[in-house]
Amino acid sequence: MNSNPERDLAREQRLRRYSGSRSVSRQHVSPNRNQEHNPDLSSSPSPGYVLEWSSVHSHAPQHRHILSSIEELRTEILAGESRSGEGRSLVLRTGRIDAVVRDTLQSVAGVDADFIDAHVDGKPYRPRTRVGRPRWWCWKYPEVAAGTAGTGPSAYRPGKGQVLTISRASLWMGSDMPILFIGQNRVLEHPHPREHRAAPKLKHQNAVTAMSQLASYGATGSYTMPISSSSSSSPRRSEMSSFEEDLWETLVSLGGASDTSLEEIFGELIYDRWVDCLAAMRLETHHWELEQSSFWRVMASLEINLDEAKYMSRRGKQLDVVAVSAWGDLIQRLQLRIQLRQPTIHAELQRQQHRALSKPETDNDRSLDRVAYLGGLSLPLMVVASILAIEGDYGPEGGNFWVFWVASFVASVLTVLIIYADQLRSAEVWLEIGDFDDEDELAEEAEEERRFSSRYLVQKWADGSRGKTWKKKELGWGGAVKKMSGWYTWRADPRLAFRRPGEVLRPKF
Repeated sequence: MNSNPERDLAREQRLRRYSGSRSVSRQHVSPNRNQEHNPDLSSSPSPGYVLEWSSVHSHAPQHRHILSSIEELRTEILAGESRSGEGRSLVLRTGRIDAVVRDTLQSVAGVDADFIDAHVDGKPYRPRTRVGRPRWWCWKYPEVAAGTAGTGPSAYRPGKGQVLTISRASLWMGSDMPILFIGQNRVLEHPHPREHRAAPKLKHQNAVTAMSQLASYGATGSYTMPISSSSSSSPRRSEMSSFEEDLWETLVSLGGASDTSLEEIFGELIYDRWVDCLAAMRLETHHWELEQSSFWRVMASLEINLDEAKYMSRRGKQLDVVAVSAWGDLIQRLQLRIQLRQPTIHAELQRQQHRALSKPETDNDRSLDRVAYLGGLSLPLMVVASILAIEGDYGPEGGNFWVFWVASFVASVLTVLIIYADQLRSAEVWLEIGDFDDEDELAEEAEEERRFSSRYLVQKWADGSRGKTWKKKELGWGGAVKKMSGWYTWRADPRLAFRRPGEVLRPKF
């Protein structure tokens, strides 16, 4: 690279600036470094940071230079490419790309303004001129963002306090230094307002001491991480998306891999994140409507990556890991999961329709029960009063009027008991009719019929021991009288169950 006075001056300014504590090193960092020097930042928010790593020595320190102003961004761009055996890359967040940053990237780094706009708007980049092979890449990738745990269903649940998002990464290779744009996240579910929670602990606390200067740096699609525990009184915290943490870890392990291009590194990292996301997906039927929407967004993101790979392949540019066939394979895997999920969803829909139809019937039955009980209480009063009214001695002014109340009370109690017994006799119970094993006398056809019949239930234990066979029947008048008298409570019968065997009742809070 030809040197010029402006570029040499930019390099000298960068070396003087990063000789202090603005540079974050993966190795050889003092635990109390954040207490020694806390430089003041510019009033403008940070546009991003610069990653520096060694592609020759795996044990060499890796640095992250935080850019606190536009002047520092300009200095880093003018400093140009790194020395042999070292790698440098500029990382910018979508939420920090304003008009000033955009103009600086366009005028100093030579980044196409349409490329920046396409990344911010989430649209594919299609340059007007087609001179030479493309020097850029754009991907969609799954990301984990902060959110309230258990606030809504999702096809993939990263963990407590986190939700799945879709982010966009755009890599520009047309400048002296590669520039990576990340952000433009879209949440797959609609979480409730965030609740106050303790932030997860960063694996390499000492490596991000200087990042405590950027409390507001991060925007959407990132999760909050605490800074070094050596200064527990400091309330400053840093935010780092999980993709950036994986990128940080990947660049550390590049010792001796100088032949690996940065494009291949980013592409493989994003592809691995999609593989992990598909592997962690849960096919559940609860709230299947929202989960179906999540699957649709994941499928749309994979199709965007597939279209981008096809476009770059037509232009003569293709990566080994994230080729067209790789994205097509992921889409086929997701389609297979969705197809396997459809019968379960259909069965769940039928159950929901059955519950919706049976609920009005249950309400009507309860209304009739209330009418029956009311009639059972009032009818004896009228009948007894009509009978006793024949003789004046049992009237309100007679001496035996108390007989009316006693007879009415006894008749009402008997009537209510009969109504209650009539309800109990139609209750469904499960009666054990014998043990069951694979060597039972039953034929195979009869066994299958009993197994799947709604009147029978076959239990088989996981250890291979004998199971039980239950038959569903009505309690009957005799069983209703025993139930009312407490016979089943005093003399518990293990061969009789009043709820489906194996059913677990969930407590209500």
